[in-house]
Amino acid sequence: MTSRLPQNALRIGLPAGRSGIMSALALIPECCILFVGPAACTRHGLLAMLYAKRKYAHLCPDETDITMGTYIPLIAEAAELLVRKDGAKAIVLVTCCQNALIGTDFTMILAAIEKLGVPAAHVEINRLDMFRPANGRPVVSATMSEIAGLFWRKAALPPTAASPKAVNFLGSMSPLSPGNDVASILEAEGYSLRHVSACRDFSAFLEMSRSALNIVTETEALSAARQMESALGIPWVDMTFTLLADKVEEQYALISDRLNIPMDCRGLREQLNGKIRRLRKLIGPTPIFVEESRIPAPYAAARFLLENGFQIGGIQANRLSAREPEAKAWIQEHWPHIPLYSAPLPNQAGSSSSSGSRFGQLRHQYRHPPESYLGYTRIIMVLENLEEQYRQMRSGA
Repeated sequence: MTSRLPQNALRIGLPAGRSGIMSALALIPECCILFVGPAACTRHGLLAMLYAKRKYAHLCPDETDITMGTYIPLIAEAAELLVRKDGAKAIVLVTCCQNALIGTDFTMILAAIEKLGVPAAHVEINRLDMFRPANGRPVVSATMSEIAGLFWRKAALPPTAASPKAVNFLGSMSPLSPGNDVASILEAEGYSLRHVSACRDFSAFLEMSRSALNIVTETEALSAARQMESALGIPWVDMTFTLLADKVEEQYALISDRLNIPMDCRGLREQLNGKIRRLRKLIGPTPIFVEESRIPAPYAAARFLLENGFQIGGIQANRLSAREPEAKAWIQEHWPHIPLYSAPLPNQAGSSSSSGSRFGQLRHQYRHPPESYLGYTRIIMVLENLEEQYRQMRSGA
C-alpha cells in the first residue's frame, strides 16, 4: 500500500466540512453540554465553543477530586445551576479519558439531574491511545442522533389522533437542501421536513418525536432510528450514502411504501444517465483518485466510476473500508492492479504545520455544509463537482 496520493490529481467527492461530537450536540436547542474533566482534556471542547456560545459549560475538578470521587457531587451542583439559572431544558454530561480509567457509573448522577425536570444523557470521549482503534480517532460512546433519540424517548410528546404530516432527517449535521429531489417530492405531498438544526427551541425539537417517518442519512443514526421505531412507532428508511442508481430507486420505493405516496424518479434517472455520458466524454482517460476524506464510501465510489467507464488512478481508504466489504472485494477481484493508498491518521495530519495553520485546520473541522443532499441529487452533485475539478485542473487553477 502506497503512502501518499499524487499532488494535483483529479479527485471525486463533495465539498463538505467535518464536525465533531461537541458541535453536533450543540445543535440540540436549549440543551447544555456539561464537559467534566481535567483542563488537559476539556481543552478539546474549547474550539467548539467558538461556534456555539452559551451551549457549553466546563467543570475541571483537580486530581484529588477525581481520584477520591468527590467530583461527583460537583457535577450535580453544576447541572442544577445550568437548569435553575441558565434555563437548560436538557443536559448532556460529557466525560473524557479519566473516566475510562476510573470507570465511574453515572447512572445515579443522571437520575439526580432528571429530578430537576429535564432529560439527561452521558457521552464519554476517550482519546487514550490504548483504547483507540486502528484509525486513530477518539472513541465516542454515543452519537448525537443517539442522544437526540434518547431525549425523544424520555420526553416524547403524546401521540396525536391524526397521522403527522412530517418527516425527520437523522444523521447529517445539515438540513436537506430545498433543491433536493426528495425534498421537492415530500413537500409537494404536503409533508414538512424536520431537522434538529431547524428547531427553534426544545419544544420544537420534541415535536420530532411524533413524525410519520425517519429518513436516515448517515450510518451513525441507524441505531437511533431503530430505537425510535421500537419506542415511538416511527418507521424509518435507510438513505445513507450510495452512488448506485438501483439502490436509490429502492430507497425511493421504501419511502413510497411507508408514506403511501408516489415517488416517480424516471426523469431523474434519465438526467443522471445523460450527465454520466457527457462527463465520460469530457474526462476521457484521465485517472480519477478516490479518497475517504472526500467521499463516505470510497470503494463503492470507485466501483460506480469503473462500471460507468471512467478510469481510476488509485483509492485512499483505511478507516472506512470495513464498512463496505463487498465493494472492496469487487475492486480487488476485478481491478487488482489499482493502487491503494493509506490515509494519514488525524493526529498525524499537519504535525509539521505552524500553530497558526494548524489552528485553521481545527477551525475547519468544526464547520459543516449548510445543506445536505440525498438520492439522485447527491449523485449528480458528486459528478458536477468532479467536472468542476477537472476544468480547474485543465485551466491550471
